[in-house]
This record gives sequence, C-alpha cells and structure tokens, in this order.
Amino acid sequence: MFDLPFCVVHGYVGNITAAIPWRSLGSSVVSAQISDIFIVVQPKKNVRYNQQLEKEKELSTKKKKLENYESVRQLKSTAKKASASMSTPTGESFLTRLTETIINNLQVNIRKVHVRYEDTTDPKTEPVVFGLTIDTLDLASTGANWQKAFIKVCILDTLTVYRN
Repeated sequence: MFDLPFCVVHGYVGNITAAIPWRSLGSSVVSAQISDIFIVVQPKKNVRYNQQLEKEKELSTKKKKLENYESVRQLKSTAKKASASMSTPTGESFLTRLTETIINNLQVNIRKVHVRYEDTTDPKTEPVVFGLTIDTLDLASTGANWQKAFIKVCILDTLTVYRN
C-alpha cells in the first residue's frame, strides 16, 4: 500500500478507548486513549532498485495528487454552495463550527509504545536490532495556566532509543 522498504512482521495494540460526550459535544473534551502498542518491523528481502519503475511510481504519485486536489476542490465548491443556505451570519455552517470545536477539544493519550527494527538479512553477521520505547505521549488543548483550553500541547515522557 505505502511501498515502504520494510514490513511489519508482528504487532498489536492492547487497548483503544474513546470517550465521546454526545450530549455536550460542542463544549466537552473528546478523548482517545491507546495503550500497549508493540510493533516489530524488518526490511523487505530481495528489494532491488529499478530506476524506470521508480520514475513510473513518481509519475503515478503526482497524477494521484493532482486528481485528489481536483476532487477536493470540487467537493469544497459543492459544499460551499450547499452550506450557503444553512450558514450563520458570519458565513460558517453549524457543522463547520462543531467540527472545529471538537478538534480543538481533542485529547489523545498514548501509553507504552515499543517499536523494534530487526535486520537479519545477512546470516553471516549478527542481526542488527534497534528500537524505541515511549512511556507516555499526551496531546491536549491547554490554556495559559495549563487549564484545558484551545492551545495544543504535546507532552512526551520517557523516550528511550536502543541498539543491540
């Protein structure tokens, strides 16, 4: 799908929890918690560089980006026309304001992440192993006194990188 030079050989997510306050969606915090993430990746074996194939992929990617841009532009134009009748005096629709408020009130908490890279392609040498662990990664909205508000903050606690 992404045509990356590595593949995931093992992985799991222990827990995903979302708290969505449906009755007060426009004024309360929407939170998501993800914990116990473990991923092992290895390089793809027998990957050979092909200049012609790379050029074709690059051209295809550019065409897709252009098509996506045109689609988004058409959708925005259509949505603008459709929401004109539902707009408030300032020109923003209710759905636009609600979406913006939800995004501004979004909290994401990620706990216990372990990503490990293992390269065992050469059987004559020791495998190359390295990785990183993250104990806590919090993304939230806070104000001047670190109270919940509309300024984004990222808190990273205990980032570890290791190599064999």
